[in-house]
Amino acid sequence: MRTATGCRRGGGRRSPCPTRARGVRAVGQTAAGFQVGVQRTVPQEHGAVWRLLVTRADLWLGAGAPHPREAGVPYRVVDPDGRAAHGEVRVVRTGARIRLTWHPEGCDAPARVEVSLTARHPGRTVLHVQIDRLPDAGARRRAREHWRAALDRLIAAS
Repeated sequence: MRTATGCRRGGGRRSPCPTRARGVRAVGQTAAGFQVGVQRTVPQEHGAVWRLLVTRADLWLGAGAPHPREAGVPYRVVDPDGRAAHGEVRVVRTGARIRLTWHPEGCDAPARVEVSLTARHPGRTVLHVQIDRLPDAGARRRAREHWRAALDRLIAAS
């Protein structure tokens, strides 16, 4: 049996699916490392959440965060738990998403973080954070905890 992309279900050694590696992967593991997503619904209009996201980046990125209104802006922050991170804002699509590199102290390479907003029912906005290129399952767990707390701080301020 084949999926919509033409790949055989179940994969395995003879799977013709070019996007699937041999063997079994751990939860959240991809060819580029590990990934995790965190999502929260905010009881605010889309525009209000976007303004909060760009004007109060310290709530979700950390103390010392710049206002992420344009790409190419480097940053160095300290989160409420005292952990330092640095990176660069890579993409800003006003009203839709912010993509940046996120390099916590002690990690060998930066991860990629995308924060996106989706308007839902009147007065509600879904905030979604997708983190990928994490080095291992432990980093995935720590990133999930970190970004859950970051979104909770953002919602508490809304």
